[in-house]
Amino acid sequence: MGHKMNFDSEFEERRIVFSDGATCTYHGNIWSNAEIMSAKIKAKHQNVILISGRTGTGKSEFAVQVAKYLDRNFTIENIFWDTEKLIKVAANKENIFPPGTAFIFDEAREGTQSLNAMSETNRRMGLFLDTIRSRGYHIFLLQPSYFMFQKSIAIYAADILFHIEKKGNPDFFSALKKGMIGEDNPEEPFDRGMGRIYDINQKKNLYIKGKRMEDMDASSSSWFSFSRSHNIIDWNEYDKRKSVAVAAMNDAFDKELEPKINSKEVRILDFKQRAYYYLNVKLSVSVKRISLDLGDTSPEVYRLIDKERDKIDKGPKEVIYDEHHEREDAEEDEEEQEEHLEEDEQEK
Repeated sequence: MGHKMNFDSEFEERRIVFSDGATCTYHGNIWSNAEIMSAKIKAKHQNVILISGRTGTGKSEFAVQVAKYLDRNFTIENIFWDTEKLIKVAANKENIFPPGTAFIFDEAREGTQSLNAMSETNRRMGLFLDTIRSRGYHIFLLQPSYFMFQKSIAIYAADILFHIEKKGNPDFFSALKKGMIGEDNPEEPFDRGMGRIYDINQKKNLYIKGKRMEDMDASSSSWFSFSRSHNIIDWNEYDKRKSVAVAAMNDAFDKELEPKINSKEVRILDFKQRAYYYLNVKLSVSVKRISLDLGDTSPEVYRLIDKERDKIDKGPKEVIYDEHHEREDAEEDEEEQEEHLEEDEQEK
């Protein structure tokens, strides 16, 4: 039976200066629920916290803030992008961490996760959570979509879901105190991050009723806000470590595709990748609409869009990639023309 979370806190803030010098301001809905999570750990139960939201909404930043509140010894060493490394560290029988230790599994999935790989990740994560259940850890699991979590994790293992709608500006709370935001003043550029909280029953209803259309409004929820904090961890180091993890998974994904790299199937996949990116990013067609109209599952649509985005962000590699395929297309056209000429000569 899940612990009831507090979703009725009035708007208030609690600013904390941690012993390592890091600072963060917490909205009432955040710190009050964090206190309940801490009490649960004292009762020798683990917390599984799900955080969802599109790329760039601030999932990782929010997870780090809450993890630091729950575990004052939390550092970047407790963030993982690979299930194998997370399991190796957190499920180690010889090196058991104290109750209340927080770990973040930040799904580094840009262009790397096939459907089979995502299923395997979910399966291993489920076994991992069962293994460490009695250790009293806080486990944060991050995904672009809540509906990408395995049912057993989404409904039964997790205690709470935070869905991030948009990233905020770090100066919001200071601006609020100074009277720079009010009825006569727009919040921009002093904007705060916004999201929704779903308790154990709300997220169950959400998963059951909203999964098919990926509808986050399929269940009731409560809004929360959060300010941004830059100094809890070194975000430049975070980006470096994530890049290494993504590169390693890209290599694994390339090896998976290598036997059929010149096949028609891969060429079609490449076209779909570009098409889905154009529909979603350029024409603002939702992932669920693409999924419904074109037949691929939402996780697969997310994967292809993110892979195309990653390729575009890398700049020159996209041109090389395009030229490579253009050369292949030209070679195939020449081969087809030669075949047609040979057929014509035989007929003559």
